[in-house]
Amino acid sequence: MKQPLSMILAGTALLCAMFAPYASAAPDAPSVLVHAVPLVRKLMATELTAYGSVIADQGAIAVVSVPRAGRVTRLDVTPGERVARAAPLMQFTTDPAALAAYRQADTAVRVARDDLSRTQQLADQQLATQSQLAGARKTLADAEANLAALQAQGSGRTAETLTAPFAGVVQAVNVKTGDLFGARAGVVQLIRAGAFAIALGVAPEKATQLRTGMTVQLTPVFGGADLSGRVSAVQGMIDPATRLVNVVVQPGCGAQCAALLPGMQMKGVIAVTQQTLWTVPRSAVLTDDNGAYVFQIADGHAHRVDVKVLAQSVTETGINGNLDPQHEVVVLGNYELVDGMAVRGAR
Repeated sequence: MKQPLSMILAGTALLCAMFAPYASAAPDAPSVLVHAVPLVRKLMATELTAYGSVIADQGAIAVVSVPRAGRVTRLDVTPGERVARAAPLMQFTTDPAALAAYRQADTAVRVARDDLSRTQQLADQQLATQSQLAGARKTLADAEANLAALQAQGSGRTAETLTAPFAGVVQAVNVKTGDLFGARAGVVQLIRAGAFAIALGVAPEKATQLRTGMTVQLTPVFGGADLSGRVSAVQGMIDPATRLVNVVVQPGCGAQCAALLPGMQMKGVIAVTQQTLWTVPRSAVLTDDNGAYVFQIADGHAHRVDVKVLAQSVTETGINGNLDPQHEVVVLGNYELVDGMAVRGAR
């Protein structure tokens, strides 16, 4: 039995009306599960990171010299070696000419004493003038002074051991076994124990930000205890070897400085200035070709905000930008976001 056309059209209209909501509904928009935290504004230090090495404090370097000419018979130390106070550095023999000069001076004293004694006897018998007696006394005084000077140099000893005047580290040895050396020759350079500084290399354009007294956190590059220190000098020229400006840091480590050795590689984080900044966890800040940015959540959507990184610590980053303090910053899940994307689980 055929249905009237009017009934068929009415049924079709009814079905269309029933399924219209499903036909017009769009698929659910994609969203990302994120974790967000509120913005915090607080004081942070602007930091400058630099690398360098341990150097000797210039005021603590001593050149150990020998008092007289001689020849090295044995070396007891090598560069970089730690030595205790009075530890042997080297053994040497006195130059034969120095020995001869000492013996001559000793003889001259004995002769001058005998001459003074004879002159005194003659003067007592009025056979010598007072001028002759004064001359004999002067001759003896000069001979004794010369002998005392040679004795102070140890010229009367045929062999001697040179010892360290204080505990420290041998920086350099300027002679070899068998070498001849002159009087007062510097044979060993010694750095006083614990008297070290750290030279950090800083880009010239950043060196102008630094001042003496700024605090520095120091970390040995290849492992070791962290140290603290302060900038003691900012050099006014570029190191031709590194093309950087050397910043000298004086460590305040006390007994810990005993673990430092010249040449040890160090990392230094210099606290340049302190300023009040928006502070977020380091994971909140992303970078691309356009610079640093974060995502803030507003009305269930993520919005990109370009920022400038002004300070960093181990866990936090200090930023400035067109940020809204009423909106949270995404710290987890932000790598999946694009500007305007829907998010869920904001906390």
